[in-house]
Amino acid sequence: LASSVALVQEEVRPDQRVMSGALLLLVMNFIGLGLGPTWVGAASDWFSAHGTPHALQAALYTLTPFYVIAILLFLWLARTLRREEMVV
Repeated sequence: LASSVALVQEEVRPDQRVMSGALLLLVMNFIGLGLGPTWVGAASDWFSAHGTPHALQAALYTLTPFYVIAILLFLWLARTLRREEMVV
């Protein structure tokens, strides 16, 4: 969270910082608090219906690919920003 906020604040003009920070937090909360519990609940129901003994645990495991994608995107962004610093 801190690195995302710092990056957004650094990359926009000073007069846009408040709005960009607010939009970042809004999107992060929509995804994290809106989609996360809904996804895990639906997956848990699906696993329960198919007889999985630890349905909630299995549902939480389905979040792992999203963490891997986030890590890869952060690494890609770090490399891109490093290249831009060398050009400037």
